[in-house]
Amino acid sequence: MRVLAAFVAVAALAALKPGAPAKEFSIPVPGGKTYRLADFKGKVVILEFLLTHCPACQNTGRLLQQMQDEYGPRGFQALGVAVDAQAATGMANYLNLTTATFPIGIRTENDFKAFAELSAFEVDKFPEIFVIDRAGVVRWYHGAPGDEAFLYNEERLLRSEVEMLLAAKPALAGGKTK
Repeated sequence: MRVLAAFVAVAALAALKPGAPAKEFSIPVPGGKTYRLADFKGKVVILEFLLTHCPACQNTGRLLQQMQDEYGPRGFQALGVAVDAQAATGMANYLNLTTATFPIGIRTENDFKAFAELSAFEVDKFPEIFVIDRAGVVRWYHGAPGDEAFLYNEERLLRSEVEMLLAAKPALAGGKTK
């Protein structure tokens, strides 16, 4: 049963490639609630895979909270997934340092490693950031700190991408726009 559950989680993660629809993925958060990507269809989503002790991940968490406060009323949603072995004990410190109030769940490090092996992305470059449009399609991927251009321009790039997607007219069935 554990093998089947891990396979389902990995299959969902492996579908997070730019230009492809994001497959269903669950994010269990401390306290028992579980969010699904499908819960946020119709919103522009940034999904951050993070390590709770990673300074770059903490900086991104602070930025995502600012963006959630600013863009949330316009249809933006920040989501986080901690994948480090210490996530259960490190989450309180991460939340304190970032002041994040958006949903941040915990998945196993093995879920993330399996995702990295099955995707086109490199592993161990945290944070791993996916920008998903209102229709649930992955539009951008950023793997910092390996991408130095992204690292030095993270806020400008993420804001630009989110603003572009928020300004886009939502698609109706059949590919037509409103």
